[in-house]
Amino acid sequence: MVPKLVGLALAAFLVGGNAWAAGQDSPNVTVADIERHLALKDYAGAIEQAQIIVDASHWNADAFNLMGFALRHLARFGEAEKAYARVLRLNPDHAGAHEYLGELYIQTGHIDQARAQLNKLEAICGKECREYKMLADAIAAAGG
Repeated sequence: MVPKLVGLALAAFLVGGNAWAAGQDSPNVTVADIERHLALKDYAGAIEQAQIIVDASHWNADAFNLMGFALRHLARFGEAEKAYARVLRLNPDHAGAHEYLGELYIQTGHIDQARAQLNKLEAICGKECREYKMLADAIAAAGG
């Protein structure tokens, strides 16, 4: 009886037009929607779009990462740091989150913590990956 109920529930879910796979975007918003807002420097809009995804799928590391990026650009550093922490709990090797967290540390005057993120990036993707280079450049520009 239970499998039949599960099948009926799944069918109702799929017919309702809300089918989406675990870890994917929400039914109405995609990571690309967040990125469009970020490209326009509409950080508040990006946060709204990211919130829709993370409310629907608490395991979407990319949505949390972009939310952190937008929060950081609005100088909401504590909230941004929490978003990055969530990303790194979901995916400890998320290079983008390590880069962005390092940039947050630079912005808040914690160069040593930024360097620690750089070291993690080196271990994850090497000195030639884009995230490593971006954070290394940001540290150098900050005088670190």
